[in-house]
Amino acid sequence: MARHVTVRQSLQAGADALWQGFSYDLRNLVRRGQRAGFDLSWDADQLEAWYPAFAETAQRKGTPVLSRRFFHQARARFPERFTLLVLRHNGELVGGGCQFLLGQTVWCTWGAIRPPFLRQHATYLMYWEIMAHFAGLGWAAVDFGRSATDSGHAAFKRRFGQQQPLYQHVWLHRQRTLPGLIAQARPAGSLSLAQRLWQRLPPAVAEALSAIVRRRIPFG
Repeated sequence: MARHVTVRQSLQAGADALWQGFSYDLRNLVRRGQRAGFDLSWDADQLEAWYPAFAETAQRKGTPVLSRRFFHQARARFPERFTLLVLRHNGELVGGGCQFLLGQTVWCTWGAIRPPFLRQHATYLMYWEIMAHFAGLGWAAVDFGRSATDSGHAAFKRRFGQQQPLYQHVWLHRQRTLPGLIAQARPAGSLSLAQRLWQRLPPAVAEALSAIVRRRIPFG
């Protein structure tokens, strides 16, 4: 079994057909998010405002975060392919999703909803708004990114699309064996000591160290 999977959904039938294809329970959860009073905006200029929610989510998972510089450079280099949906509630940042447009697919690799708003079903609303938005623009498919095969994240994404295996490709430079962090999988839901320590770092420290750590450790 592959260690990671992705979830994809065709958008070619349009938003109305997608909505009708959802289960009754899923439609109800999206409606609850719609009734919660979130303000949604498609605006890549809000990248700096969105980033703290993304960094907070990564640290909560025990993972060094991609740097602000990475996102700003991606936007500057590919302005027509970089999009951002931001959610707020009464002016307070809720989170949002960053997408990269490649070929005919919308790649939803980076997203985050802050914990206080999870019970208001902001994540369900975010996923649906991304799908409906790009279906209306004529995009062919959406890919919700990599998740561990048996994780809660993969189970959540499967409510919106079809799971597909995702195989990791590693280029070995001047060595014949895989790095230990990739070669040895941990039990589902478990965290290493390093991840638990990372969760306890002050946010500013974690963000500052992330750029250094991510260049040196293979995150499989």
